[in-house]
Amino acid sequence: MSAAIRKASLGLFCVLALVTAGCRFVVLGPPGVAVVPGPGGEFYVQQAPPALVAEAPPPMPGPGYIWCPGYWGWHHNRHDWVRGHWAVPPRRAAVWVPHHWEHGHHGWRLAPGHWR
Repeated sequence: MSAAIRKASLGLFCVLALVTAGCRFVVLGPPGVAVVPGPGGEFYVQQAPPALVAEAPPPMPGPGYIWCPGYWGWHHNRHDWVRGHWAVPPRRAAVWVPHHWEHGHHGWRLAPGHWR
């Protein structure tokens, strides 16, 4: 590639970066479903999650495990059920805060589960 073409490509890239800075992009999923990128890599979906699935936990694999319930994830432009699982807490008296969907101005955002 010649130096002139590289310079022109770099210039075009810089112009596109300036033009699109601050723009909000919407990635369309199935008809009527949109995914909106948010700050920090999070995303918002316009479709509310279905009701939670009632799961019967399998037998505890051993002492000290805590049940982390399932939740509706977002995969391939649709809600997908992610089954619950047993986990060992990282420290004594730790409590699992389950994944959950929060509704806000931009749509629905999945808040990831975490230990507290």
